[in-house]
Amino acid sequence: MVRIAPPLCRTRLPSLRSALRGPLTGALLSLLPALGFGCNGDPASVADAKVDADGDGSALPFDCDDADETVFPGAEERCDGIDNDCDRETDEGVTPDGLTFFADADEDGVGSPAYTRVACALPVGFVEAGGDCDDLDPTILPGATERCDGVDQNCDGVIDEAGSSGEDTFYQDVDEDGFGDPDAIFRACEPPEGYIEAGGDCDDADATIFPGAVESWYDGVDGDCDGADDYDADRDGYTSDAFGGADCDDTSGDFRPGVTEVCDGRDNNCDGFIDEDGASGTSPFYVDTDRDGWGIVGSPRFACTAPLGYAARSGDCDDSDNLIRPSAVETWYDGVDQDCDGASDYDSDSDGLDSITFAGLDCDDADAEIGAASTWWPDPDLDGYGDRSEAPLIDCGDSLPSGYVDNGGDCDESDEDINAGATELPGDDIDQDCDGVDRLDFDRDGWVDVAYGGRDCDDADPAVQPYAWEVLTDGVDNDCDGLADGADPDVPTSLSLSDDDFVAIPFSALRVSFCGGAWSEAYVSSNGHLTFGSGSFRTSGSASAIAGVMGVAGFWADLDPTRAGSISWIELDDAVQVHFEQIPVYGATADRQTFTMTVTDDGQIIVTHERLDGGNFLAGWSCGTGSPLALDLSAEMASYPDGGEGLGQGTEDGVYEQFSTSNPNDLLGRTLTYCGARGLDSDNDGWSDRCGDFNDAEVTLYPL
Repeated sequence: MVRIAPPLCRTRLPSLRSALRGPLTGALLSLLPALGFGCNGDPASVADAKVDADGDGSALPFDCDDADETVFPGAEERCDGIDNDCDRETDEGVTPDGLTFFADADEDGVGSPAYTRVACALPVGFVEAGGDCDDLDPTILPGATERCDGVDQNCDGVIDEAGSSGEDTFYQDVDEDGFGDPDAIFRACEPPEGYIEAGGDCDDADATIFPGAVESWYDGVDGDCDGADDYDADRDGYTSDAFGGADCDDTSGDFRPGVTEVCDGRDNNCDGFIDEDGASGTSPFYVDTDRDGWGIVGSPRFACTAPLGYAARSGDCDDSDNLIRPSAVETWYDGVDQDCDGASDYDSDSDGLDSITFAGLDCDDADAEIGAASTWWPDPDLDGYGDRSEAPLIDCGDSLPSGYVDNGGDCDESDEDINAGATELPGDDIDQDCDGVDRLDFDRDGWVDVAYGGRDCDDADPAVQPYAWEVLTDGVDNDCDGLADGADPDVPTSLSLSDDDFVAIPFSALRVSFCGGAWSEAYVSSNGHLTFGSGSFRTSGSASAIAGVMGVAGFWADLDPTRAGSISWIELDDAVQVHFEQIPVYGATADRQTFTMTVTDDGQIIVTHERLDGGNFLAGWSCGTGSPLALDLSAEMASYPDGGEGLGQGTEDGVYEQFSTSNPNDLLGRTLTYCGARGLDSDNDGWSDRCGDFNDAEVTLYPL
C-alpha cells in the first residue's frame, strides 16, 4: 500500500532544506515534482503527495532507509551497526542493548566499579569484568590469593580470612603455661583469644607440665613432654632395673645392655657380671700351675684380672717346680735352667762357652775374659788339614801339639790331595774339596751341567739355565729347552700396570707350593716384586716391608712402568715367570732395570739380574711371617753347598739384601737361585735335606 503523506502545499524549499537538516543537491530537487511533491504549480514549493514505503511514518528524504520500518528520524539507536535514527551516526550514545565496561587502571584484567561506560564495543582502557577493589594495585582483584598482611587481596570484603596464604598454626593454651595443646589447633593469620604459637603441651590442664619443664623421674608423669620413658633417667633407651627394666645404672648412659664390657670393676653391659671374659682392655694371663707367679709361654687367657691359676708374667720353663722361674737365682752346673733364660747351665761367666770341666771349651768359666781352649785335629797325611772324623783334642795350652792342626777340613787322611782347600774335579765320584759332594755346578746358578746328568745346557754362564727368560734376538737357547729365540713355544703375556700398582695373574693349571701354601694365582707389583696371598704396591723395599709380605723381590724399589719398558709373565708346566724389561726408577727415566723372577711349583726361586742401573733397592724372598735373614747374597751364592738346590738353609723365613750407597749393588749379571722354604730338617741342625744337608740324620753333619 502506498501511503500519501500530508501535503506540503505551502512549504517552500528553504524550509524543506531546513527540515532535512542538510543541503539538497540539484538532482534531488529536480526529482521532487516527479514524486508528486508540488504545490499547485508553485515552483518554490513541493507537491502535497509523499510516499512512505516502509510505513514507519517517515518518508524520503527524511527516512534514511525507507525499506526498514525500524529506521527513521527519531528512532531509538541500537547496537547493530546501523544508523537507526538517521542522524548520520552509528551505534552512538547509550543504547538499550549497550554493554557496561569498567575502567582498568592497573591493567590486571578487572576494572573498578566506580568508573564505568555503557557502549556497544569495548573502549580503550576499559575491561568487561568489574569488581576490583583497588584499581591501582594489580595484585588486588577478585580471585587473588588472600595473604596474611591486613589487605583484602581477593576483594571479597573480608581481610585475612581463613585459608589465607601465610597462616600460622596456633594452639589452645587452657592452663596458660605458655605451651598449647597439640590436638587443639587453629590456623589463622593472628592468634584468637586463648591460643598461642607454641604447642607441645602433653597435659594442658596442668600448668606445671610443659616442654622444657624439669622432669621428676620415676613418678609416671612425663613432666617435660618429651615422650621419653619416665623410668629411663639417663635416656639411654633402657628402663631402670629398679622399675622392672634392664638398666643397672640409670644415672649414666655408659651402662646399659649391649655395650662393650670394659675392665673398670663395674658391670658395664648389665649382664650381672663384672669384667667378664671378652671385656675390652683385658691383659694376657698365663697358666701358672706351680703358683710361683710366672706362667708358661703360649695360649694366654685374656681377662681384666688374673683368674685363679694364672699369672700376669710368662716365661716359666718348668711350671711344675715353683723354684724354677725367670726370677730365680741360677744354680750352675746342675743341668737345670733355674732362671729360665735359655742359656747353658755350664757357662757361668756368660761368654758363650761351656766350662771345659763339662765338655766345653772355656778354660776358666769364672772369668769371661779368658777365652776358649784350643781345638786340635790330628793330621796323619800332613796336608795341613785335620781329620774331622776324629774327636778333636781340647787343650787350654798355647802351643800346637805335634801331629795336630787347627782345622778339621780333611775328609780322607790317607790322601794328601783331598782336603777342604783342594780343587774339585767334577764327575770322578771323588769329593776332593770335602764339601760332601762331587761338584757338578760350576757357574753356581743352582743347576748341574747336562754333561753330568743335569739340566744346565751352559754351565759356564749363570744366565743360561732351565728357567732363564728366553731372549728372542740373541740366538741363544737361554732356557735350555732346545729351542732358541722365536722358535721357543713359551709365549709371554703382557701386563699393563700404572705407577704404584699391582695386578693378579691367575694360573690355569699350575699350583705353586710356597711357604706352606699351594697357590693358584700370584700378584705382580709395578715396584718389582711378586707376591702370594695378596697384592702389594708398596714403593719402599726394606727389612720391615719384606718381613710382612709373602713373595719374591727381584728389584724392590719405586719403579714406574708408565714411563718406559714392559712387564710380562709366563705360566710354564712347573713354574711361573715374571719379566721386567727396561723399567725405569720413578723420577730417573735413564735408570733402567731388567730382571726375571721365577718360582717353581715346589717353591724354588730363581732371579736373573740382567740390567740394574738403580742403586737403592732390596732383593730376596720372604714368607712374611717373621724376620728374614739379612745376607750378602752374592757371597752366599758363591759358597752355597753343591748338594743344595740354591742359596739358604731351607729353615729360615726368608733372606734378603738391602742395597744402597753404603752397600753398592753387586748383582748385575748374576743369577740368584734360592732354595726357599723346602725340604726337611730331621736332625734339627738348621739345614734341610733339599738345601744342602747331605746327611739329615746326623746333627753334627751339615754344610760348613
